[in-house]
Amino acid sequence: MKRTFLTIIILATALTAMAQATQPCIVKQYNQKQKKTPLAGVQVEVRDAGSAISDKAGLLSLKFATLKPGDRVTVLRIIKPGYEIFNKDAIDQWTITRGATSEIVLVQSSYFTQQKSKLTQSSTDNYKKKYELAQTELAQLHKAGKLKEAEYQHQLDDLKNQYVNALKNLDNYIDQFARIDLSEVSAEEQRILDMVEEGKTDEAVKAYEALEIREKLRKARENKKALSEAKARIEEEEVRQEQAIKDLKEKQQREIATLKLAGGKENYDKVAQMLKENALADTTDIDAVWEYADFAYNQHDFKESVRFYLIAQNGSKDNPHQQAAFQNDLGNLYCDLQDYDKAEEYFLKALENHTYLFSQNPDAYRAELAMTQHNIGFFYYCLDDYAKAEKFYLQALENKTQLFRQDPDAYRANLAMTQNNLGNLYSDLQDNDKAEEYYLQALENKALLFRQYPDAYRADLADIQNNMGIWYAQLQDYAKAEEYLLQALVNYTQLFRQNPDAYRADLADNQHNLGNLYAILHGYAKAEEYLLKALENRAQLLSQNPDAYRADLASTQWNLMLLYEVMQNWEKYDEMLELVLKNYEILAQENSQYQERVDELRDRKQQRAAAKGQ
Repeated sequence: MKRTFLTIIILATALTAMAQATQPCIVKQYNQKQKKTPLAGVQVEVRDAGSAISDKAGLLSLKFATLKPGDRVTVLRIIKPGYEIFNKDAIDQWTITRGATSEIVLVQSSYFTQQKSKLTQSSTDNYKKKYELAQTELAQLHKAGKLKEAEYQHQLDDLKNQYVNALKNLDNYIDQFARIDLSEVSAEEQRILDMVEEGKTDEAVKAYEALEIREKLRKARENKKALSEAKARIEEEEVRQEQAIKDLKEKQQREIATLKLAGGKENYDKVAQMLKENALADTTDIDAVWEYADFAYNQHDFKESVRFYLIAQNGSKDNPHQQAAFQNDLGNLYCDLQDYDKAEEYFLKALENHTYLFSQNPDAYRAELAMTQHNIGFFYYCLDDYAKAEKFYLQALENKTQLFRQDPDAYRANLAMTQNNLGNLYSDLQDNDKAEEYYLQALENKALLFRQYPDAYRADLADIQNNMGIWYAQLQDYAKAEEYLLQALVNYTQLFRQNPDAYRADLADNQHNLGNLYAILHGYAKAEEYLLKALENRAQLLSQNPDAYRADLASTQWNLMLLYEVMQNWEKYDEMLELVLKNYEILAQENSQYQERVDELRDRKQQRAAAKGQ
């Protein structure tokens, strides 16, 4: 696996308050043979230093007005046509360090897209294969009488939820894996990573396990601890083990990336064990503790996640930036746990810290303050406290608008998110003028992002198109409702073709909405067409997870029954009546709110029997 990428080496110089600091940079390009050559014409622009372009020798310099060693560098843009940033995480964490160098790596856009496409196809196939195998194993246990029906259904539901969640996280894992720097990978590990590129992720997992990285890393840590006790005598050996740990940790990160791509509960458990060991090995390593807390959160292991977020927060009491980040994460976590008092407590703590940081350096912390304001607005919106939600949404909007004016490309998606949520808020408040204003602003921004990056923003665009279709239908502006619902249908259909399991429910919801709209417009043929399509998709979802999708299926059956009643197609009406009654009876056993619908359907059945008797 070979990559062509661009390296920009930036020497961080000491900055003083007495004079403007100059930071020399050298720009180099790696070719396919991994030889470095100077690269001209690369524009690097950072906040507080303006921009500079590399000359024929690959040289440029950045002049900072106020930053000093230890300050974070905000990169506004790095421009070289045909390339994109490769080591994005490193750039996001760039701080000026005296005597150190920072590296920016670009990769050819066409190559990067090609690599992600290959990984998407192979990983999706692997996930589906493991999911189907697990279903078969459960079915065999059930058939052999080793699993009772209730437990069997429960485990099927858990398996389906794990599969859907894994598919939703897959894009992130693919992006992480595609950004692995292979320029200094050993021939042994290169062979393993070639397997991943070929779609052989299971073989790659086994090959990594054969390297015994986890055991070697454990032993290296033990060796380091022993050597530290006699550091004066064996300092040279200690340095060697430090390097071993560094190399093994880098290998382990690549192993973890491979395990995530391979998917399956067994592999996720291995990732959790590795990350937890890393966190507990040194709880002062805040990044390692945070990484495990985040992973546990994504796996819905909220107990572990709370524990390690709190460890990270306690270890960063002197760092308000880290404190705010952990407090924001804890706010989100307690929301998921429905502990709203604690969620509010941590959100407000995060707001306090981000407000302080913003007062010290507005340019550096405006984006993080806006994020916290948006999160608190969403928190209060979910609690139906619309006055507080509006207050914080509007504060977030003000900051995001200012960021957007400075750098539209970087902040357009963030701005659109707050505009969309304000649209939802004003829609609930029945302030239709403001709702339409913010919905259309969000739509404009998401449509522009979609034109630039179709694959990344198609789902976001489809969601807002579908929501606007529903909203216009509620306003009885049926022409616009149809326009937006059909636009959403085009995008959901394409997403469904690429990944049926992840987008079947979204497509079914959109088809259901279109069916209802055409019924209102007396377009009964189209209404039947879309409701039957929704019914087909929801029936398949029901077969995979009955508890989650039975109510949706019953809703579509109910609407079809009413449609056939209007059309006076009594044969289909009777057929649908039987089906929907059966599902609502099952739903009513678990939730009494459905009993009224059951009673109405039974009355309809008696009326039909009487009509047939006449």
